[in-house]
Amino acid sequence: MNDTKEKIIRQALVYFNTHDYEKASLNEIAGALGVTKGAIYHYFGSKDELFRETACYTLDQLETQFQSLTRRPEGLTFQEAMLAWFSFEEMGAVFMESMGIDIFSNYEKNFYMIFMALRKFPEIREKIGSIYTSLMRNLEQMLKEAKDKGELRRDVDTEALAFELTAYGEGAMLLRGFLPSLPLGKLSRRNFEDLWNRIKP
Repeated sequence: MNDTKEKIIRQALVYFNTHDYEKASLNEIAGALGVTKGAIYHYFGSKDELFRETACYTLDQLETQFQSLTRRPEGLTFQEAMLAWFSFEEMGAVFMESMGIDIFSNYEKNFYMIFMALRKFPEIREKIGSIYTSLMRNLEQMLKEAKDKGELRRDVDTEALAFELTAYGEGAMLLRGFLPSLPLGKLSRRNFEDLWNRIKP
């Protein structure tokens, strides 16, 4: 992606997380982003196109994060790889670095932005479905490989566990977004310990 275009998208992401997309005019958006309306039109055909590409960019960053969680780095034990799935503070830091927003304090606004995109652009629904399908498939593959190496109990249902991990991650992020005082770090660590006792060989 062109650097200037990506910069506009990243700035728009921050803007759409603090403003109502439907009420904002392109002039207001351009002013907030510190660019001219012509600069936006150079890369995007309309306000809708800017909004769609901003939503897609957000989902691309989410997909990249998911992919990193399902690729086991060299030298990492299976237990350590599983623990990474429960390290939400680290995930939040990665999102802050890649997208420029605090995923926890802005979760409901980011969720609203994606919801609005779902209403306007059918392809967004397909993209989200594809991301979660790939996530569960990759998680299941990682779990199967661990089972083959004797790092996971032989009777573990890897498909069900992949779904459980996906649902847990999404649910935990949602709850933390709406409950800022939730001690997510402590609770997720305890959840991990319970899970590990359930699945370790």
